[in-house]
Amino acid sequence: LPRRLRARSERYGRSAMQYCGDETAALVGDMGSRTFKFGFAGEDAPKGWIASAVGRGTGEQLAPQTEPSLADPANGAQDGAADDGAPAPAAGGLLKRKRPRPAGLLIGDSELASRSADVDVVWARQDGRVNDWDAVEALWLHALEHVLSSDPREHPIMAACATYESQEDRAKLTELLFEKVEAPALYLARNAMLSAFSLGRASALVVDVGAAKTCAAPVQDGFVLSKSVRVSPLASDLVDRHLEHLLETKLLPQLAREQAAAPAAPPAPTPSPFPIRVLSELRARGDEAQLARLRPSYVAFQKAQVLADFKASVCRVWSELNFDEGKAAIYARERYELPDGTVVMIGPDRFKSGEMLIHPESDGAFGTHLAGSDSPPMSLPDTLSSALQSVHVDLRREMAQQLILVGGGSLLPGTVERLTKELLQSLPSALKPRFLTPAKPERLFSVFTGGSILATLGSFQQLWISRAEYDEHGAALLAARCPH
Repeated sequence: LPRRLRARSERYGRSAMQYCGDETAALVGDMGSRTFKFGFAGEDAPKGWIASAVGRGTGEQLAPQTEPSLADPANGAQDGAADDGAPAPAAGGLLKRKRPRPAGLLIGDSELASRSADVDVVWARQDGRVNDWDAVEALWLHALEHVLSSDPREHPIMAACATYESQEDRAKLTELLFEKVEAPALYLARNAMLSAFSLGRASALVVDVGAAKTCAAPVQDGFVLSKSVRVSPLASDLVDRHLEHLLETKLLPQLAREQAAAPAAPPAPTPSPFPIRVLSELRARGDEAQLARLRPSYVAFQKAQVLADFKASVCRVWSELNFDEGKAAIYARERYELPDGTVVMIGPDRFKSGEMLIHPESDGAFGTHLAGSDSPPMSLPDTLSSALQSVHVDLRREMAQQLILVGGGSLLPGTVERLTKELLQSLPSALKPRFLTPAKPERLFSVFTGGSILATLGSFQQLWISRAEYDEHGAALLAARCPH
């Protein structure tokens, strides 16, 4: 445990002694803008992960769910749950009675796929902050009780929160976990700190390319240097929107023209503006009544799933300093099959979407989609460089040598190589960037891994905030116990 964090445990630790030792059996949760990852402390990877969204049925209501079987995929246990052939550890907190879920509430990819008509999909987080607290509560209870089959009333909870999370939202999350989830103790840790701990680093500059935001945060001795945190709206969702723009304005119209110019070929259906399975099936059956019952939020949710897979399958970041479409044309085109069976071929364009993170002005036709502020948003290299040069001059060399790139948006091949070259060009010659980037799968759940490690350290156990302390001091205790 870092020295300053250890000092806090010595100062505030006497009232939380009941959680010391190896039998803490803490639960760890990391709710991001697109996925919620959760599991048991002490494990390398989360036991489960589900979409950070809930579906609310507005027509025919579903019956309340109180005791779903873990073998039933409809309960969400299979949505990203790690199937290693071993049962989840009981750790003294086996759930005896699960709390009922409101009627019509759908959680997890399998449940959301099982019903489409009259379903509104609500994301728990949107634009980098909490959007719906009822959805947050439902996701926490579903993850801990239904997927992990544990009683959260008998386990302390390590809850990760965004590095730039407001104090108001941190206090509201604390209230929710104590009052609604009924945790006996909890700790709120910032994502950047946990990502650094996942690689055994107490000090580092963590660059988290999430779905809604990109955040560059220096961590020194286990504490986030808040004044040097830089946040940009250019993140993974921007890449998805650019891919959607390419599909609808270029790839699908080009495919339609090619089909029309080949009279000898058997007639093929004209590709729809954006093919997703549920729309294709209903249109094939001519079921206009069911089509009318599809809510825009549900269609957008299914579209996001397709775009995420499309991005992971074909998208790349150009590894040289300046994107050259002529050189990119040398590479073979990639083939991708959309859910309705439409096959698209994508060539140099597969580099353009990733380029939006590096040079967002590179595609003038898409620039108008960057709605928002008066000033242009910072690119990924600029965000990192600004955070690095805002720390004290004596720390810059150390931080430049300990750059950690995490988050789903960092998985595009070529990202680390391109960032290194961009930083070498923009930073002073005395600062030599070096990335300590984990392997691709670990980048997705580095926050969970850091929380899993931290919650099992013997020197940390006295930092838990107990329910009794919360009842006495309220959310103000966060400022004293949880680092900023």
